[in-house]
Amino acid sequence: MKISISLSEEARTSYDLNAKGYGMGYMGSRYLADAFVKRGHDLTIVHPNDICSGQRGVFARKTFTLKDNQFHKKVDNELLTGDVFFVYSLGEEMSFASSKKFLESLYQLERQFNVVLNSAESTSYENKSKQKKLNFPWIPGFDVQTAKELSDLVSSGEKIIAKPLIGLCGQGVVYLGGINDLNKICDISQFLFEKYIPASEERRYIFLDGQCII
Repeated sequence: MKISISLSEEARTSYDLNAKGYGMGYMGSRYLADAFVKRGHDLTIVHPNDICSGQRGVFARKTFTLKDNQFHKKVDNELLTGDVFFVYSLGEEMSFASSKKFLESLYQLERQFNVVLNSAESTSYENKSKQKKLNFPWIPGFDVQTAKELSDLVSSGEKIIAKPLIGLCGQGVVYLGGINDLNKICDISQFLFEKYIPASEERRYIFLDGQCII
Protein backbone atom coordinates (compact mmCIF):
# COMPACT_ATOMS: atom_id res chain seq x y z
CA MET A 1 0.00 0.00 0.00
CA LYS A 2 0.98 3.62 -0.45
CA ILE A 3 1.23 5.01 3.08
CA SER A 4 2.14 8.47 4.34
CA ILE A 5 2.91 9.16 8.00
CA SER A 6 3.40 12.42 9.86
CA LEU A 7 6.49 12.39 12.09
CA SER A 8 8.07 15.22 14.03
CA GLU A 9 11.18 16.65 12.41
CA GLU A 10 13.12 15.65 15.51
CA ALA A 11 12.44 12.00 14.74
CA ARG A 12 14.87 12.50 11.86
CA THR A 13 17.24 15.26 13.00
CA SER A 14 17.71 14.22 16.64
CA TYR A 15 18.69 10.64 15.89
CA ASP A 16 22.37 9.83 16.37
CA LEU A 17 23.57 6.34 17.30
CA ASN A 18 26.64 7.86 18.95
CA ALA A 19 24.80 10.52 20.92
CA LYS A 20 24.24 10.17 24.65
CA GLY A 21 20.63 9.09 25.22
CA TYR A 22 20.18 8.79 21.46
CA GLY A 23 16.70 8.91 20.06
CA MET A 24 15.53 11.57 22.54
CA GLY A 25 12.10 9.97 22.80
CA TYR A 26 11.57 9.55 19.07
CA MET A 27 12.57 5.89 18.72
CA GLY A 28 8.90 4.86 18.64
CA SER A 29 8.41 7.04 15.57
CA ARG A 30 11.30 5.39 13.78
CA TYR A 31 10.24 1.85 14.73
CA LEU A 32 6.75 2.55 13.42
CA ALA A 33 8.08 3.91 10.12
CA ASP A 34 10.48 0.99 9.80
CA ALA A 35 7.63 -1.48 10.43
CA PHE A 36 5.76 -0.13 7.38
CA VAL A 37 8.87 -0.41 5.22
CA LYS A 38 9.63 -3.99 6.35
CA ARG A 39 6.10 -5.00 5.39
CA GLY A 40 6.73 -3.82 1.86
CA HIS A 41 4.66 -0.63 1.90
CA ASP A 42 5.59 2.43 -0.15
CA LEU A 43 6.23 4.84 2.73
CA THR A 44 6.31 8.63 2.59
CA ILE A 45 7.30 10.55 5.72
CA VAL A 46 6.19 14.14 6.15
CA HIS A 47 6.66 16.70 8.88
CA PRO A 48 3.43 18.53 9.84
CA ASN A 49 5.15 21.93 9.52
CA ASP A 50 5.99 21.10 5.87
CA ILE A 51 2.36 20.52 4.89
CA CYS A 52 0.67 23.27 2.86
CA SER A 53 -2.51 23.76 0.88
CA GLY A 54 -2.61 24.88 -2.75
CA GLN A 55 -4.90 24.86 -5.76
CA ARG A 56 -4.13 21.18 -6.42
CA GLY A 57 -4.78 20.18 -2.81
CA VAL A 58 -2.59 19.45 0.22
CA PHE A 59 1.08 18.93 -0.55
CA ALA A 60 4.36 18.64 1.37
CA ARG A 61 7.28 20.99 0.80
CA LYS A 62 9.61 18.06 1.59
CA THR A 63 9.05 14.32 1.87
CA PHE A 64 11.29 11.52 3.11
CA THR A 65 11.42 7.77 3.22
CA LEU A 66 13.25 5.35 5.52
CA LYS A 67 15.80 2.86 4.21
CA ASP A 68 18.44 0.94 6.17
CA ASN A 69 17.40 2.90 9.26
CA GLN A 70 18.25 6.20 7.58
CA PHE A 71 16.01 8.99 6.30
CA HIS A 72 16.33 9.77 2.60
CA LYS A 73 14.89 12.77 0.79
CA LYS A 74 12.16 11.87 -1.71
CA VAL A 75 10.40 14.71 -3.47
CA ASP A 76 9.87 18.44 -2.96
CA ASN A 77 6.39 19.95 -3.22
CA GLU A 78 4.72 16.54 -3.54
CA LEU A 79 0.94 16.29 -3.70
CA LEU A 80 -0.03 13.89 -0.92
CA THR A 81 -2.18 10.99 -2.10
CA GLY A 82 -2.41 7.29 -1.40
CA ASP A 83 -4.12 4.52 0.51
CA VAL A 84 -3.49 5.57 4.11
CA PHE A 85 -2.38 8.73 5.87
CA PHE A 86 -1.26 7.82 9.39
CA VAL A 87 -1.41 10.74 11.84
CA TYR A 88 1.38 10.25 14.37
CA SER A 89 2.89 13.66 15.07
CA LEU A 90 0.90 16.91 15.04
CA GLY A 91 4.01 19.09 15.03
CA GLU A 92 3.36 19.96 18.67
CA GLU A 93 7.02 20.74 19.28
CA MET A 94 6.87 23.62 16.76
CA SER A 95 3.94 25.80 17.85
CA PHE A 96 0.20 25.76 18.42
CA ALA A 97 -0.30 27.61 15.12
CA SER A 98 1.64 24.93 13.24
CA SER A 99 -0.38 22.10 14.81
CA LYS A 100 -3.67 23.90 14.23
CA LYS A 101 -2.85 24.38 10.55
CA PHE A 102 -1.98 20.69 10.23
CA LEU A 103 -5.20 19.60 11.95
CA GLU A 104 -7.22 21.72 9.54
CA SER A 105 -5.42 20.17 6.55
CA LEU A 106 -6.57 16.67 7.56
CA TYR A 107 -10.10 17.36 6.31
CA GLN A 108 -8.72 17.90 2.80
CA LEU A 109 -6.35 14.94 3.13
CA GLU A 110 -9.39 12.72 3.76
CA ARG A 111 -10.35 13.49 0.15
CA GLN A 112 -6.85 12.65 -1.10
CA PHE A 113 -6.41 9.33 0.77
CA ASN A 114 -8.63 6.30 1.06
CA VAL A 115 -8.23 6.36 4.85
CA VAL A 116 -6.88 8.88 7.40
CA LEU A 117 -6.05 7.45 10.84
CA ASN A 118 -7.23 8.88 13.10
CA SER A 119 -9.90 10.76 11.19
CA ALA A 120 -9.73 14.54 10.87
CA GLU A 121 -12.71 15.00 13.19
CA SER A 122 -11.33 12.65 15.85
CA THR A 123 -7.88 14.26 15.69
CA SER A 124 -9.38 17.75 15.93
CA TYR A 125 -10.18 17.02 19.59
CA GLU A 126 -6.45 17.15 20.32
CA ASN A 127 -7.16 20.87 20.56
CA LYS A 128 -8.16 21.26 24.20
CA SER A 129 -10.39 24.26 23.50
CA LYS A 130 -12.60 21.97 21.38
CA GLN A 131 -12.12 18.99 23.68
CA LYS A 132 -13.52 20.97 26.61
CA LYS A 133 -16.83 21.40 24.80
CA LEU A 134 -17.59 17.70 25.30
CA ASN A 135 -20.05 16.94 28.07
CA PHE A 136 -17.67 15.46 30.67
CA PRO A 137 -16.69 16.34 34.25
CA TRP A 138 -13.69 18.52 33.43
CA ILE A 139 -11.37 20.21 35.90
CA PRO A 140 -12.73 23.75 36.47
CA GLY A 141 -11.07 26.27 34.18
CA PHE A 142 -10.68 30.01 33.80
CA ASP A 143 -11.67 32.12 30.80
CA VAL A 144 -8.47 34.15 30.57
CA GLN A 145 -8.31 36.58 27.65
CA THR A 146 -5.52 38.97 28.63
CA ALA A 147 -2.23 38.91 30.51
CA LYS A 148 -3.75 41.27 33.10
CA GLU A 149 -6.64 38.88 33.78
CA LEU A 150 -4.14 36.09 34.37
CA SER A 151 -2.03 38.31 36.61
CA ASP A 152 -5.09 39.35 38.63
CA LEU A 153 -6.10 35.70 39.11
CA VAL A 154 -2.67 34.67 40.37
CA SER A 155 -2.41 37.79 42.54
CA SER A 156 -5.71 36.86 44.20
CA GLY A 157 -4.07 33.66 45.46
CA GLU A 158 -5.52 31.32 42.84
CA LYS A 159 -3.18 28.49 41.92
CA ILE A 160 -3.39 27.58 38.25
CA ILE A 161 -2.17 24.92 35.83
CA ALA A 162 -1.48 26.27 32.33
CA LYS A 163 -1.64 23.60 29.62
CA PRO A 164 -0.70 24.01 25.94
CA LEU A 165 -3.84 23.86 23.78
CA ILE A 166 -2.28 20.95 21.92
CA GLY A 167 -0.22 18.88 24.34
CA LEU A 168 2.98 16.90 23.94
CA CYS A 169 3.24 14.24 26.67
CA GLY A 170 3.08 16.79 29.47
CA GLN A 171 5.70 19.09 27.98
CA GLY A 172 4.99 22.78 28.30
CA VAL A 173 2.63 22.40 31.27
CA VAL A 174 3.25 25.24 33.72
CA TYR A 175 2.31 25.60 37.39
CA LEU A 176 1.38 29.18 38.29
CA GLY A 177 1.61 29.38 42.04
CA GLY A 178 2.73 32.98 42.36
CA ILE A 179 3.24 36.19 40.47
CA ASN A 180 6.86 35.30 39.63
CA ASP A 181 5.64 32.29 37.63
CA LEU A 182 3.90 34.49 35.06
CA ASN A 183 7.13 34.97 33.11
CA LYS A 184 6.84 31.30 32.10
CA ILE A 185 3.88 32.22 29.88
CA CYS A 186 4.90 34.00 26.68
CA ASP A 187 1.59 33.86 24.78
CA ILE A 188 -1.60 33.24 26.75
CA SER A 189 -3.53 32.45 23.55
CA GLN A 190 -1.63 29.15 23.29
CA PHE A 191 -2.69 27.92 26.74
CA LEU A 192 -5.71 26.60 28.58
CA PHE A 193 -5.90 27.59 32.26
CA GLU A 194 -7.28 25.22 34.90
CA LYS A 195 -7.64 25.26 38.65
CA TYR A 196 -4.81 23.45 40.43
CA ILE A 197 -6.29 20.36 42.09
CA PRO A 198 -3.94 17.94 43.92
CA ALA A 199 -4.86 14.33 43.14
CA SER A 200 -3.41 10.85 43.45
CA GLU A 201 -4.79 9.63 40.11
CA GLU A 202 -5.48 10.79 36.58
CA ARG A 203 -8.78 9.75 35.06
CA ARG A 204 -9.12 9.00 31.36
CA TYR A 205 -12.08 8.10 29.17
CA ILE A 206 -11.74 5.58 26.34
CA PHE A 207 -14.18 5.57 23.43
CA LEU A 208 -14.97 3.05 20.74
CA ASP A 209 -17.35 3.93 17.89
CA GLY A 210 -18.66 6.92 19.82
CA GLN A 211 -19.36 4.95 22.99
CA CYS A 212 -17.48 5.41 26.27
CA ILE A 213 -16.29 1.89 27.09
CA ILE A 214 -14.00 2.59 30.07
